[in-house]
Amino acid sequence: MAEQGIPVQSQVLRMEIGTAPYVVAQELRIASHEPVVIIDRLRSIFDEPILIVTSYLPQKLFPSLVHEDLTNASLYRLLQTKYGVTIAKAKRYMEAVAANEMEARLLRIPGVPR
Repeated sequence: MAEQGIPVQSQVLRMEIGTAPYVVAQELRIASHEPVVIIDRLRSIFDEPILIVTSYLPQKLFPSLVHEDLTNASLYRLLQTKYGVTIAKAKRYMEAVAANEMEARLLRIPGVPR
């Protein structure tokens, strides 16, 4: 969207050190017990929330990432400028799932009290 000139806003919901699900650890080519930075962000267009994005990054490659402010900042740009890492390839998985109560409120799904 940003490449098309549509302003995208981000709200960081969670940024912490944890472990990735097994399938994510495999994709990252790390051991399942290795720490990762987990980032959950609410993405909005024209102040309308559209999705929640979860990113997993190996903590050993980005040791201070958990302390960065990613509100309305490009994660890829930060990785490039601060860590010298240019993302050449990324895998994105999208799935439609029933929203829990918190997600429904964040996404402003009708019928859920705010």
